Amino acid sequence: MTTAAYVPRRLATSRFVEARGLRHHVLEWGDASSTQPPLLMFHGWMDVAASFQFVVDAFAADRHVLAVDWRGFGETGTPAVDTYYFTEYLGDLELVLDALFGADRAPVDLLGHSMGGNVTMLYAGVRSASGCASSSTSRASACRARSPRTRRAAWPNGWTT
Repeated sequence: MTTAAYVPRRLATSRFVEARGLRHHVLEWGDASSTQPPLLMFHGWMDVAASFQFVVDAFAADRHVLAVDWRGFGETGTPAVDTYYFTEYLGDLELVLDALFGADRAPVDLLGHSMGGNVTMLYAGVRSASGCASSSTSRASACRARSPRTRRAAWPNGWTT
């Protein structure tokens, strides 16, 4: 029995952003002028951003979606030293968001699978004062993150850094 090759319903465009000395690969679907916040998807260990094609195709409605290859995976650059600690991924996530949307960005939605889920949940914890609400299953997580510049304004009772 022969099965026909998968044909994507929504085609991605590919681009790169510089963050932390690495060239990060980003796949992008949909219209950036959507009224919903952009959805950024982060893959798990030994996976790539392109694996989210099936998820994007399953959405009932169009949405601005981006998927990022982590450092050393897919088409993203590999660091000169073996630096694959979760703190490295957190730094990459923060600065990739800045590179994509600017430091004064509007809220974005984050979704991670497996290792990407762990990193987005850690980011939600680190950025909890910024209104980064999170939810999680055993293998995936989701988070809405605001700009780091709005963190202080979101902190209760005048907390400061």
